[in-house]
Formats: sequence, structure tokens, C-alpha cells
Amino acid sequence: MAKNKTAFPTLSDDLINELNERWPEKCADIQWDAKMVWYNAGQRSVIRFLNHTFKEQREIQLGK
Repeated sequence: MAKNKTAFPTLSDDLINELNERWPEKCADIQWDAKMVWYNAGQRSVIRFLNHTFKEQREIQLGK
């Protein structure tokens, strides 16, 4: 079954910028336990997905 990429709600510049500011790419802190490392990795994984989706939406809007 093919996925409909237009089904995801349109993302805004403001939202993407705010999410990247609040949860930036960063290395794990040496003092974090394993749960904290995985928790932070999971948060950032969602932001990466939204960044990718935002990029795809922009490309569609620009006709690429």
C-alpha cells in the first residue's frame, strides 16, 4: 500500500524553527544514564522526522 505524503498536516517555518531551538541536535551528556540517552534520542528522532516532512512539503510547494 502506497503512503499518501500529503496526508500529514502542513508544517510552518515557525513551528520547525521553534522545535529545533528547543530540542537541538546534541551529543549525549556523559552523566546521563541509558534511559536519559534513549529518551533524548527519541525526542530528537521526532524532530528529524518533522524536518524531513517539512522539507518534502516545501519541495512539493516549489514544484521540485
